[in-house]
Amino acid sequence: MNPMQNIIIKSVPYLIKRMFFPFIFDYYGERGYTTGFSNLGIFKVNKKYEKYLKGFRFLPPPSKRCKIKMGVVSDCNKVYVNFGNLTANYDIERDFFVYLRKRGIKSKIITNYF
Repeated sequence: MNPMQNIIIKSVPYLIKRMFFPFIFDYYGERGYTTGFSNLGIFKVNKKYEKYLKGFRFLPPPSKRCKIKMGVVSDCNKVYVNFGNLTANYDIERDFFVYLRKRGIKSKIITNYF
């Protein structure tokens, strides 16, 4: 159901929605799943700008409830897999790349973890 079609939500003034909806979302919004996956697809760049780019990165924003999120973006030649992680445990990322290597898929890991 579209929240904007709900007459009760429509009747609440915007200022009140703006104040309370973030708290409601924090509690109910991501309750039904454990993580998120964002696929931005193929990112096309004009040929004259390709020489200035090494690749694409984006940070899928983790949240209080879903502490690890994954995102994928690609150009014509490569696929870039990105993780946003609020925990000190990096097992999911490690296991993902171990899985790729076992299947013969070459990968290069760039990280800011120490």
